[in-house]
Amino acid sequence: MRDIAQNHLMAMLAYISMEEPVSFTAGDIRTERVRALSALRSIEKEEVGSMVVRGQYSRGMRSGKKIPGYREERNVDPNSNTETYVAAKLFIDNDRWKGMPFYLRTGKRLKSSVVQIDIQFANPQSLIFREYKFPREYHANTLSINIQPKEGITFRFLAKAPGLLMELKPVNMDFLYKRSFKRDIVDSYDKLLIDSIRGDQTLFATGPGFKSTWTLATKIMKGWEALPAPQFPNYSPFSWGPKEADELLQRDGRHWLLH
Repeated sequence: MRDIAQNHLMAMLAYISMEEPVSFTAGDIRTERVRALSALRSIEKEEVGSMVVRGQYSRGMRSGKKIPGYREERNVDPNSNTETYVAAKLFIDNDRWKGMPFYLRTGKRLKSSVVQIDIQFANPQSLIFREYKFPREYHANTLSINIQPKEGITFRFLAKAPGLLMELKPVNMDFLYKRSFKRDIVDSYDKLLIDSIRGDQTLFATGPGFKSTWTLATKIMKGWEALPAPQFPNYSPFSWGPKEADELLQRDGRHWLLH
């Protein structure tokens, strides 16, 4: 919570939810980013249990090799309740996003090392193809921004399968940076180092933004303190995390796209 969730996840949330800046300059981008984070809805102590999931990985096996649980790692307290996984349901209370949930998750020892933002478009109000065969979970189009390991963008939608029958199948339209530009992409830390030398603060967090994210993170952690001790460990290594994270979305009739 203190590291990845409070820092990196919130940065991506800000970029996705911010309004268009007046200009493509560090100051104007920062202004809109802070404005989005300032509109984050607070999570009260009694809401933490239903809106935030925490987890810790257990021991396991991979390719015939024993994998230690977090509490068995070197220099870790064998009774540690430090979370290695967090999932949350957040809201941004402004005119554009009011009532729209944002689901975030991050963790260690998950099934795949991937950084991805999935934007699911609203379901159509009328399904003109409802009498035809198609997967029920693909009502809405999805735009996936792939940050790691393969930088690019994927648009997922339904298309008619070849043939005489009216049958719809989910397909992907892919854009990959390396395939399109055929050059290596600058490492993210190299980019930040170069920007700092140039004095470009576009990608750097600022005090007001930190204040908003830390206020939210602090409330979540205080809510955890008021709850019974977690039953750790609660997810297997190289899985997608604890079952409670799936239930977090299932209560809203949704599911994680990577599962």
